[in-house]
Amino acid sequence: MEEYLPAIKPCIFLEVADVRSAGERLGKEKVVHFDVGNAHGGSPWAVLHDPEGQNVLLLQANNR
Repeated sequence: MEEYLPAIKPCIFLEVADVRSAGERLGKEKVVHFDVGNAHGGSPWAVLHDPEGQNVLLLQANNR
């Protein structure tokens, strides 16, 4: 897995029910990084680019 080092910080953070399906609906070609989370409580997240090239971070809601 490659390291994700953004050139700019995300400009918006969105919490979604399912990161993978949200990324697919928005367009896989826009997703620049996807992380599945971890077994220690880390939730999946993804970074995509909006039409102007700004980073948008999608965070999976943690339904406990």
